[in-house]
Amino acid sequence: MLEEWSEIPASVAQAFASRFELSQWVGEVEHCNRLNSLSNSVFELVSSKGKYVLRLPSSYAQTLVDRHAELTNLTAAASDGLTVQPLYFEPETGVMLSPFVEVSGQTPEPKQLGAVLARLHSLQSGFEINRDLAGWVYRLLEAEKLSRLQRNRVAATFESLKGAEHWRESRIVPCHWDVTADNCLVTENGVLLIDWEYSAKGPRAWDLAYASLELGYSAEQEAEFIAAYAVGSEKQSNISDEVAEMKVSCDLVSALWAFGQQTDPALNQDLKEFGQTRLERAERHLDALNL
Repeated sequence: MLEEWSEIPASVAQAFASRFELSQWVGEVEHCNRLNSLSNSVFELVSSKGKYVLRLPSSYAQTLVDRHAELTNLTAAASDGLTVQPLYFEPETGVMLSPFVEVSGQTPEPKQLGAVLARLHSLQSGFEINRDLAGWVYRLLEAEKLSRLQRNRVAATFESLKGAEHWRESRIVPCHWDVTADNCLVTENGVLLIDWEYSAKGPRAWDLAYASLELGYSAEQEAEFIAAYAVGSEKQSNISDEVAEMKVSCDLVSALWAFGQQTDPALNQDLKEFGQTRLERAERHLDALNL
């Protein structure tokens, strides 16, 4: 079987060889292209039946992700048109096959994404697990192979953030937890969110702050983004205060995630610089709060 896939990556060939359901959906793969992903191995598959996306999770992600919860949350989001329901999902490993989605190639407008996150945060089903942000930070601090300096800087920054009050009062809602440009697909029918690995209930300000940081919003764009999110909700200023403080936590978690990825031999990116940049930005955001 593996010999028949001579031009297909070995990892993809092995996934198909051990899972007959994949072949039932896809048929014979004609082309295979690797897609952009910072952690998992993700491939676009082209066959006579159509185009598909295959995700093969990294070993690092397996230590942090509850795959059963991911499927539950993804299904709840798909039922509201926020994402695409996978064709095949293996909770034991996280191997997933989804239909390929044609996109415009653009990033979503701030008001588009704000409206999408408002819908997500209003979901009433799924998302049974509540992620405690402080507990997650401390877990990452203990788990990652950080240098003493890195660990001390992250811990000191997070401890200083405890003096802020708005982010700790942020309403708990169903969250995506990884709203990046790559995870926002702009289609002719609207914006879809993909990659629900880290989804869980959590503070609404996390999704808003993380999206603003990762999509590089200016102050004006962030205001437009929050205005679209807050339609029919409380004052924008309340949400803006939560977001400003939450940005510190977002960058600290991103830094810890990046430092941890370097221990995974399956990944070919050196994320040390990424983690260092995020840590430095977290410190700048903390200084700007004047706590």
